[in-house]
Amino acid sequence: MPGVRGGVTVYRVQEVGGPMWLPDDQTSAPRYAFAVEIHMRGRVLDTPNPAA
Repeated sequence: MPGVRGGVTVYRVQEVGGPMWLPDDQTSAPRYAFAVEIHMRGRVLDTPNPAA
């Protein structure tokens, strides 16, 4: 997965939490979730303003 994605350079992607069964609590839809750590360098991403 390293490379340039949307103008942002991704250096490394590492899985930090394996897949786990996590069905949606509102719809009971089947779902799996996992966590990754992404090392990247590029432009500043816009973040939502919670005060707005």
